[in-house]
Parts: sequence; structure tokens; C-alpha cells
Amino acid sequence: MRETSGPRICQPNAPFWCSLFNGDTFPDCNSVEIYHFRATPSSQPGALADISDSPITWPFPGAPVGDLGKLAGLGRIHSLILEVVPELNNRILMASLSRAANLKILELRYCNLDLSSLAKLLPHALPNLTSFTLLIHPRSASAIEVALSVDKSVDEHGKAEDIPHLCPLIREFGRNLTHLEFANPFICRELFVDKLEMRKIEEAGVSRTDHFAITHVLSDFRKQRDDKRRKFRITEAIAEAKASNKSTRSNSIFGDRSSDERRAGDVAREMERTLDDEEKKRTRLIKDTKGGWDRRVVCWHGLCRSGDSWDEIEAEADLEEEGVKWTIASGKLKKASRHFRGEVRIDLDYGEEICGKPTAQLMPPEGGSTR
Repeated sequence: MRETSGPRICQPNAPFWCSLFNGDTFPDCNSVEIYHFRATPSSQPGALADISDSPITWPFPGAPVGDLGKLAGLGRIHSLILEVVPELNNRILMASLSRAANLKILELRYCNLDLSSLAKLLPHALPNLTSFTLLIHPRSASAIEVALSVDKSVDEHGKAEDIPHLCPLIREFGRNLTHLEFANPFICRELFVDKLEMRKIEEAGVSRTDHFAITHVLSDFRKQRDDKRRKFRITEAIAEAKASNKSTRSNSIFGDRSSDERRAGDVAREMERTLDDEEKKRTRLIKDTKGGWDRRVVCWHGLCRSGDSWDEIEAEADLEEEGVKWTIASGKLKKASRHFRGEVRIDLDYGEEICGKPTAQLMPPEGGSTR
């Protein structure tokens, strides 16, 4: 067979993954780590930049994603770590992970994936994972495009555009992760606050650089909202109890108002205890986890919205859930800090935190841009 001229480039292909996860090659395997970049010839760094344009090499022309096979071995995988793997693309990732029912640890490090596919993946994957790492290349064209869209994210009808914005997805669906690492060219405050909280800050008219004012506004609003939610659940429980007792209510000429009031009081107290137990259960879960819960976020360039400030990001990180440690870093400002609710913020050395040991794995590989 005559070899084609020019460099040989690894491409997305089904046989590569089928050979690993068919269930027969490695029948007892439950953890897989693939680090492709270190095996790439140093004389061809530009090859990595063009992987996204390479055609998928299926077993035969026109084969659908389904021809990845059953991939029975994926059902046993507990941990999957992929770093700069050119055999992976959006279609293969989405088709494969749907079969990984027992996956708890997923790390995608500088893989050739666009944010549209990742936005579809996160709502389904994050609730089932305990640890998630997503490192996106600083020159990711997809991430830059999303940031530009977020900055003008309301159309002429006043509705948010359908853009693959990862920040709110990670906040909403990654709440139960014990470990999170997220590096992206752009991040924003939606990693920490939702739309209502953002609106409350804007209505208060506080400066985006006023750490104290932002903390005060968010703390008050969250307390009021938690109180309302608590009151709503108690009221709902009382209403359900009254409805269930309606058919057995006494028809005494003296009425049964006092009895109803006693029952309502009992239900309210029981719901109060239930709500307290729920809060304590989560607090114990976080506290008792070996190594604790932690999140590390790196912003390579700037913020998704031009009006956001890093001071605001730091203030919001200070208010994150009790017991969860946050480390945030800005490549543009060359600053990093550690945040733990109820404690004073610790400023870190950016170079040591991102480039030095033991976190050197956060640094992206050199070479061309990626998706």
C-alpha cells in the first residue's frame, strides 16, 4: 500500500474508540486516561490546529454515529480523562457518553470540542458526576464567539438568544460536584449569580467594583428569597394537610376551627424540622467529603460581558456555599485568589497557582488555536 505524502494526522474515527470500549479488549477496565499531546511530533504543532476540519473516518463511507457499536465497555467506566485527543470530536463525544451510565469523573482537557456541543452535554452529564474538569484553549474560536454573543445577549424582542453559554449551565447543573476545574477564554458572573440576582444588583445601582455594596445586596436578597421559599413550602404543606383532612372534618355545632389551627401548627412545625434537616444534611455531606468540595476557575482573557468587573467576580465568590472552596484566576490581570465563605480572601501568586507545581496541568499546550 502506497503511503500518502505529507504528515500523518490522527483524526476522529470510530474504530479507535471501539477498540478501547467494546467490552472485550479490556473487560475489567473502569478507568481510562489518554494524553495524546505528548505523543505528537514536535515538528508538527500546527497539525493540532486543523483537527477540527478533518473528516471523520468511519468504518465505511457514510456510516452513521450508531456504527460506534454498542461500546459495552463504557458502561463500566468510572473515570475518563482525555487530554488533546484528536480522535475525539463533538459527534463521537455525544454518542459515546450516553452509554457511560456509571461515569463519575470526567476530564476534558483542551479537546477539539465546540461550545454548542458542550452546552448540550452539561445538563445531562453534570448531575451524575462527582468530579468534572473542562479546560478550553485560550485561543478557542468557539469560546470567543460565544463571549461576543453573550455581551449582546438580548435581541430586539427582549428575549435571551439561544447561545451556548457555559457559565450558567455549570452553576445550575454542577451544584453537587465535589470537584470542578473550569478554564475558558472568558467567564462571567453567571458562574455565581442567576438572572434575578443580576437584576437586583443592577436595580440597586451599586458600582460593579464596590465589593462591600455587592456583598450587601446579594446577601440581603438571598436571605429574603430563602425565607420566601421556606414560607411557601410551609404554606403548601398546610394546604395539602387541610385538603386531605377535609373529607373527615367534624360537623360539630361548635365547629372545628381550633382543631384546624392545631393541625396547621403541627404541620408547620413538622415542615420546619424537615427543612432544617435538609440544610443540615447537605452541610454534613460537604463537610464529611474527604478533601472537601472545591472549585477552580481560570479566565484566560476577559469577562463575557464588557460591563462586568473582576472585583464583582471576587465578591460573588466570597458568597458561595458554605464549606466549598473556590480558587479563581485571571490571566489578563495575572492575579488569583482563594475564597471560603466566612473567611478572609487569600490572594495567591498567579504564576505559582497556574504555571507552577502542582497545577502545571492547567497550562494549555503550545501551538495553534482550536475550537
